[in-house]
Amino acid sequence: MHVIQRTRRWLASHFEKMLYDNALLVSLLTTVWRTTGREHYRLQVSETIDWMIREMTLPGRAFAASLDADSNGGEGRFYTWSYDEVLSVLGVDAEDFCKAYDITPQGNWENVNILNRLDINTSPKKDTELAEETESRFSEAHARLFAVRAQRIAPALDDKVLADWNGLAIQALAQAGLTFNRPDWLDAALKAFDFVVNAMMQDGRLHHSWCAGKCGGLAVSDDYANMIRAALMLFETTGDNKYLATATDWLTLFDHYYRDKERGGYFYTASDAEALIVHTRPTHDNATPAANGVMVDVFARLNSLDDEADWQARTETHTRAFSGDSANNAFAMAGFLNGMDQLFNAVEITLCGGKVAQSLHAVALKAAPPAHVVRYDSTSPAGVIICRGQMCTPRLKTPEAIIQALRPRS
Repeated sequence: MHVIQRTRRWLASHFEKMLYDNALLVSLLTTVWRTTGREHYRLQVSETIDWMIREMTLPGRAFAASLDADSNGGEGRFYTWSYDEVLSVLGVDAEDFCKAYDITPQGNWENVNILNRLDINTSPKKDTELAEETESRFSEAHARLFAVRAQRIAPALDDKVLADWNGLAIQALAQAGLTFNRPDWLDAALKAFDFVVNAMMQDGRLHHSWCAGKCGGLAVSDDYANMIRAALMLFETTGDNKYLATATDWLTLFDHYYRDKERGGYFYTASDAEALIVHTRPTHDNATPAANGVMVDVFARLNSLDDEADWQARTETHTRAFSGDSANNAFAMAGFLNGMDQLFNAVEITLCGGKVAQSLHAVALKAAPPAHVVRYDSTSPAGVIICRGQMCTPRLKTPEAIIQALRPRS
């Protein structure tokens, strides 16, 4: 039983830090926070984004690809601690911190310690002040350890910019910035987006990578799909029509060079790219969601957000192209199925009244289900309108009414 418990514990998957992993985790934790309201998830979102902005942002304001696992001749040396090191830094404050973060004299991984929070405070409301005081002390301890760690030899940074991974990061920052009312996170997303538009578009085409002032090869389908979705997320976050225009412009390019005009869906490489033995049209997710799955979400959002075009036929053609695959191998196509959830179940949330109704808007964004889309109507009186399919509420003006309207339907 002891062995089983240890193997189920997520302690040290790998010390290499990938941009796409952290972007996807931010999106997931933001969604889970909206469902649970647990403070721990909000803190993890905040700490992860702080790391992305602090350590992964390049001078051009886009995000680097990854940080190495090794430094100073060993894996994880930058991040791990001996028991004595923690005691020497924290002194009298070390006992509670070590207990909470699984720090022991023998170590929890290869004779050293990975800071690993074992018990997340779930105290009843009457103990809120005590919990807040504990978290404040732990935050101070983190800051002291961080200052010491900053003197170590840091892992090498892979400073190339990848369009697809930046697209995931932009989506995550926009989603979290809107949900938690953090304009600074949204600003980071906007700057990364501008970099991709200005530096990675050459001769009217999106490119896959950028490094040392030069673009790499032409974009693959993941680049277009993730950047189109990023543009739509920024449109939902800001209400600025230029992001919707950019999304539809990119989709026109994507259709022209990548679309399988016979079967539907998109090939991985452009029609004028280097000839391949097999021209693949991937649907199965790898470390990141497959482009053809992401595009279901894209078409679903365009159905709700773009009143100037009829996206229904495009959506049906795309989903029919892969419906058989998803029925036969659902686990490999989670991205596609998430897109289908957005297509069939998305709740449309219209935020009315601009900043005048910001407190009501915050209630709606916290109570929003995973499948939702956000629109703005700053010219109407304050409130929130909730639509499911063709049925919409009147303008809701109280938190109770908004929460009730957003509760899951049986």
